[in-house]
Amino acid sequence: MEISQSDLDEKNKTIAAQQLELNLKDAKIIVLEGQVAAQKEINKEIHDQLFWRNVTEAGVIVVVILAAIL
Repeated sequence: MEISQSDLDEKNKTIAAQQLELNLKDAKIIVLEGQVAAQKEINKEIHDQLFWRNVTEAGVIVVVILAAIL
């Protein structure tokens, strides 16, 4: 059975469309991975800021208590 050129052209178009769809999905994954990495960095920065704020507040409380005792 012989395949016509138009059938081959149609199959090539289908394959090209599927490849384009896969490329778009890959691009979306790359973008999402970048967003996740950025969000992790933001979360780390927030965590660090909260940690040092808590340490500072605890230090102030200790100083106030020591000042009250002395």
